[in-house]
Amino acid sequence: MINLIISILMSVIIANMLKYYQKNYKESILYVFLSNYFIAAILSYLLYPFSFAGVEVFDYTMGSIVGVMYLINFLILNRNIQENGMSLSIAVMRISLIIPIIISLILFKESVHTVNFIGIAVIIITFFMLGQMKNRLSIILLLLLFLLTGISDFGMKFYEYYGNNSINTYLFFLFAAAFVFNALIILIKRERFSPNAIIFGLILGFPNQLTSYFFMKSLISIPAAIAYPMLGAGVALISVLSDKFIWKSKLSIKQIIILILLMCGIILINIR
Repeated sequence: MINLIISILMSVIIANMLKYYQKNYKESILYVFLSNYFIAAILSYLLYPFSFAGVEVFDYTMGSIVGVMYLINFLILNRNIQENGMSLSIAVMRISLIIPIIISLILFKESVHTVNFIGIAVIIITFFMLGQMKNRLSIILLLLLFLLTGISDFGMKFYEYYGNNSINTYLFFLFAAAFVFNALIILIKRERFSPNAIIFGLILGFPNQLTSYFFMKSLISIPAAIAYPMLGAGVALISVLSDKFIWKSKLSIKQIIILILLMCGIILINIR
């Protein structure tokens, strides 16, 4: 459980760092993600070195596919925020946890108690509450965001189950592929170079690598059907609290209800 808690905390740090960047800098965020992916890839290798001679086709193929999906998903998220608003876009990303949950239950025959299913249902319903449905929604964009987030998240469990090498072998190729693809987009778009964005991204790369690493470690001992909703609920819960105490945002009645439901959901999925 400690691995999952660390992953949640790292995810919240990333969210708050990005919010800080958006409030204080105007440079392209693509350079933030470029240096972020670079340092995350290097960190994956330096902390837990592996032999490239022992790398299998499955390792770099799986890592590269999910790495490209990570970046595409980020670009689709940006477009969704423009078209459908922040709250609905983030809600759809969190609701996508039902994809790895369902696939894990079917493919890996994971054992989950009835009370845990109730907790999962409470959390999913809560995520639906995070968004505000509007008539002008772009269904295609939302569907792409939902599918790409869910499938790329499931990639971690898939590799943990079928991969023969270390977690960091997978993460190295994931972040390296995202870096290369990110660099190509910058070249194509001819984005103006930003030293501030590069430096900020280098710092961001540390929690980014650690959140993925510790979440994959948690999947070794915690069923995916429990780990995914715990991650989503924990990040949502602490993010709302950080908005309140760090960014001095006022909690609405709706946010208070969401906090209570998330805490109830977390309790229920941890009952054995």
